[in-house]
Amino acid sequence: MKTSICFVGCGRYAAEVLNELNGNISFDLYFASRNESKSRSFAEKFNGKGYFGSYHEAASATYIDALYFLTPHNLHLENVKMGINNGKHVLIEKPIAHNLEDALEIVRLIRESNLVFMLAENFRFLPTIVKSKELITSGVIGDLRLVQVQRELNVNNSRDVNPLKTDDWRQDISKAGGGKFLDAGIHDVDAMVNLGGYPESVYALEPPALNKSSGLEDGMLVSAKMPDGAIGLIQFSFGTPIKGFRDNLWVTGTKGMLSFSSFGTKILLDTPAVSRTIRTGVHYMGMLGVFDEFISAIKTGKTPAMTAENGLKDLEVVMAVYHSIQTGYPVNLTNAADYSKDSYQVPYQLKSPMLPKNYEPFSLL
Repeated sequence: MKTSICFVGCGRYAAEVLNELNGNISFDLYFASRNESKSRSFAEKFNGKGYFGSYHEAASATYIDALYFLTPHNLHLENVKMGINNGKHVLIEKPIAHNLEDALEIVRLIRESNLVFMLAENFRFLPTIVKSKELITSGVIGDLRLVQVQRELNVNNSRDVNPLKTDDWRQDISKAGGGKFLDAGIHDVDAMVNLGGYPESVYALEPPALNKSSGLEDGMLVSAKMPDGAIGLIQFSFGTPIKGFRDNLWVTGTKGMLSFSSFGTKILLDTPAVSRTIRTGVHYMGMLGVFDEFISAIKTGKTPAMTAENGLKDLEVVMAVYHSIQTGYPVNLTNAADYSKDSYQVPYQLKSPMLPKNYEPFSLL
């Protein structure tokens, strides 16, 4: 029997996900929107089995197994509660939440349930990332020395990331939780953490924004002290005045180096003895892997590759980056193993209690 999944939220990105799946759908597909005509239109266009005119209607439908939320960041805790209270498995877009307090509550709720929760972090499932992690684990490049991630484009000129400039809620810090680094740069944080490990400390610099009217950042330069002395670097900008985009990763070890584009189809392996190209398959943005993993976790009961705890760790790093910007100092992180409500502590400390007014939403727990 097929798993039934309802897309909750029928916007542009939902259409992009479905276009990537391109009919390779191994589940029964439903749609929910607060605008019933929109959910009906999606069902007709993408061969859905049904549609709903409200989120609660979809959540309460007994024949729906799981909900995939494509909603503003500040609604994620509410969305997860809705799913759990109705016995639904939950797949939700990144980030896990717009602040650490909501993220921690999501972790607690999932731990107390017997339901599958997964964050739809597509970078975990990009063929180049998956293969690179295999190569790193195999030891072919030795011990890690450097993980460097570069992603640059001009969001105002890019059709691919159009929602990042057109969705009004993304310009509201109380709903989005941050600027472009939280909204999109968290992908690059996940790539760094996935390939190099959870950082011990981060230090960040913010370049002048290309679009100053929003008051939110559109770029970030991050250096991180990684496990065993390795270094992580993120060069992120959605305000680089170029026509195309730059999307590169370099992973250097004691025996060699991997170079690739995250959305590419090949990895260059360089060592003193050999330089060869490793093909990783067709280009796609990782959502096929997301759904395969989610459905497999539902059917088998296994822990998915992108858990609530993984999402919380990514958000911890992003928020530590923001605090580094606020204070001008490196921020030390601790890798807390226990995320229970009673023992959890924010994994960093501010050097100064004075925060700029426009960063007030980034409050400590």
